[in-house]
Amino acid sequence: MEGSMLPSDTKLVIAIDIGTTQSGYAFSFTCKPDEINTCSFAGRPPNTKTPTSILLNKAGKFVSYGQEAEDKFSQLCEADDMSYRLFRNFKMALHLNHTLSKATKVQDISGQHSASVYDLLVMSLLYLKNHVMRTVNRFSDTYSEDDAFFVLLVPAIFDDRAKWLMREVALKAGLRSEKFTMAFESETSSLWCLHENISGIKNKGTRYITVDLGGGTADIVAHESQGDGTVEALHSPCGGDWGAINVDNCFKSYLSLLFGTRSIDDFVKQDLREWYKLVRNYEASKLAENSKTTELRVHIPLTLLSSAVENKGLHGAYELAELIKSPNFGGHFKMVGESLEIDEEATKGMYTYVVNSVVAKLEQLMQMGVVSDKSFDHVIIVGGLVNCGIVKEMFQSSLKRYTLVFPQSSEMFAVKGAVLYGYNKSLIRSRVIPLTYGIKSTVPYDDNKHCGAKFTTINGLKMCTENFHVLVKAGTKLKPGHEVKELDKPLRPEDKEQRFEIYSCGSADDIPAFTSHCTIHKEASFSVPLPYGCLVDDKVFERCSIFGETEISFRLGFKKGKRDVFIKNMEYN
Repeated sequence: MEGSMLPSDTKLVIAIDIGTTQSGYAFSFTCKPDEINTCSFAGRPPNTKTPTSILLNKAGKFVSYGQEAEDKFSQLCEADDMSYRLFRNFKMALHLNHTLSKATKVQDISGQHSASVYDLLVMSLLYLKNHVMRTVNRFSDTYSEDDAFFVLLVPAIFDDRAKWLMREVALKAGLRSEKFTMAFESETSSLWCLHENISGIKNKGTRYITVDLGGGTADIVAHESQGDGTVEALHSPCGGDWGAINVDNCFKSYLSLLFGTRSIDDFVKQDLREWYKLVRNYEASKLAENSKTTELRVHIPLTLLSSAVENKGLHGAYELAELIKSPNFGGHFKMVGESLEIDEEATKGMYTYVVNSVVAKLEQLMQMGVVSDKSFDHVIIVGGLVNCGIVKEMFQSSLKRYTLVFPQSSEMFAVKGAVLYGYNKSLIRSRVIPLTYGIKSTVPYDDNKHCGAKFTTINGLKMCTENFHVLVKAGTKLKPGHEVKELDKPLRPEDKEQRFEIYSCGSADDIPAFTSHCTIHKEASFSVPLPYGCLVDDKVFERCSIFGETEISFRLGFKKGKRDVFIKNMEYN
């Protein structure tokens, strides 16, 4: 659905966030749209989000999700039943994956088994959809899925292929195309900041940046408040894979450095139970230290210590402990009994990549003139990671020139803002297009423009078959639903279908003339049937390309015959 109006039969709006590390949802009833509700998932204490973890049996069938999956797998480990498979962080397979498809596989935590990320995401959405419907109907079976309009959150920096897969996931999970939309996490976080008037940003003309620090990605958007709850875009969304899992990966790198890559690999393969306990022990220790900058302390299993001693050719745990605390490893680590202690400097180092990446991007935006000390008011940093005192301290130290804001309980800002967006998509007045988009077309061959391009001869004319016909340029600011309308027709009267191939490039200037150029990337393709007719002019159609929404779409209508209209989204193999 495009536009700001909900289907007339909508009784509630539900926003669902399948995050890299944590998932959750929010909803409100159309009779009370301002009362936005969240859920308490099982756990100690109850949380508004649950881990994005899926437990499958050895046949690959769904067993449980979230904290229940984590706890069940832990119980199975204690019972030495290692036939089950736990999948975590699988959503990152969608980020900048140019070969992403429904067949793309991800590995479980053992590295020994795999599953389709598409299937895992479908299972995730089905679980969360069913969970929210049970919550909605806790006291009476009043509402069905058909009464709801769904908003599915995705990072704005996801490419078109990833957004296509998320749409396919939604359809497979039973969401009707007219009853759901996708929303960008950074945009909806920004909308909730505006709704709450964080630091007075609701005032007309206030320019601010929202940084959404998720589990897998950091999503950054620059907006200007229009004073009425709506925003104008100042720049295309940006960011990168700078989420919280980088902190976890750094910890695992420390383990490989201290105990040896071979020891870690053997440990995971031979004693998955103890490896999983180590991971959960680390996560609990990390969370326990989130309130202040301090050392990190984690229990190391004896099996890993023994393996490291053997692989390093040492004579015992004492020699290993001496080596670990030696200047060889910077003096940042030491073993105290069976616990590894990581000092404050090395603990901070685990967050350095995340913080420095965000800081560098903000500085780049300033240098580009998107923001400046005079025209730019606040940096609002949201997401679960900002609960960490280390992160706050590092940002404050690196971004002294800006007014930094760290709202409380901001891990739910994106999903709450997505409910607002579900009610009124026009809260986002404009977006800046990140890429130049066009289609492949066949045009008369121009020796100056098409040198080296493929060509064919049609009716005695030399024709370039891979001309890059630009529809919209990178950096263009558009209102959502911006339409580019053009008349077109097939090359031959005998053609029975028209095939469209969509391409993109990052440049707005000096755009190559043909699609085989190394800087141009094929995005997607689709075909539509052509009406019957003996002449090319019988098959003239209007191609309307729609930009500025969370997805690119196309509307094609024919001028003769039945005048069929086809609505198409980007389609990938």
